[in-house]
Amino acid sequence: MDIGMYNSYLEVDFGKMKESFRKVQAAAGTRGVIPVLKANAYGIGLIPMADFLVNTMGCEVMAVAQTSEGVQLREGGFRRADIMLLGPAPEHAVIYAVENDLLLPIFNEQNARWASEAAQKLGKTARVQIKIDTGMNRIGMPESLQNFLMSDVLKIGLSLKDDFMMLRRRKDVHAEEGNWIELQDYVGRFGIEDRSLQKIYANLFGQKISKSQRLSNWEAETLTEGQMRYAATDAWACVQIYNCLAEMERTGDYEVVKVETPDTNV
Repeated sequence: MDIGMYNSYLEVDFGKMKESFRKVQAAAGTRGVIPVLKANAYGIGLIPMADFLVNTMGCEVMAVAQTSEGVQLREGGFRRADIMLLGPAPEHAVIYAVENDLLLPIFNEQNARWASEAAQKLGKTARVQIKIDTGMNRIGMPESLQNFLMSDVLKIGLSLKDDFMMLRRRKDVHAEEGNWIELQDYVGRFGIEDRSLQKIYANLFGQKISKSQRLSNWEAETLTEGQMRYAATDAWACVQIYNCLAEMERTGDYEVVKVETPDTNV
């Protein structure tokens, strides 16, 4: 193929890659190296990279993110190397993983049950790996946290609808079934029309909460100290607001004053 016809292209130097891989192998020692080839080998090409790693570098294990990538490698002729799935396979894809001898990750009892049912249906043994959460919680969340979110323990938050939606997307957790106070609704009882945490807090306590970290990268694997302080401050502020309003409601020691907004069109 003449690459000159393309506006741009990526040139991969397998000589340099071989040199780099040898250095990684030397550093790993007897522990071995497991190359990750997810997302079409990060755009380089799944099959060409697998060919280089297995047939040139002697890799015995490769990792992919999805069942379809593992099946593609098997169909590409890579039958002897172990292929590890990094993420959980959905129920409908488990049978393909077992059929193609992919190493299935087991996160919980449900994953194990799916693997067992697929293996029995195919008349073979499922190959699995046990996933252990070492504290990063990169995939899913601990069952104890799921139970807490849906428990009767009173929890306070603001703009919870968005958080509940994200939880359902990540883990199908219906946190809204738990005992929650939505501050954006609760403050309406006291005539507070502002709905942002910063403004509600300022109305009640006369102080300003910093929002400097709001637009920072919250998808990063490791949050900065500033981001963690921001999240902790938001949680603390929600509790302080609720406690203040609950005490006002209990004692009746407050007065709703309607402040007229000046007409700027005059």
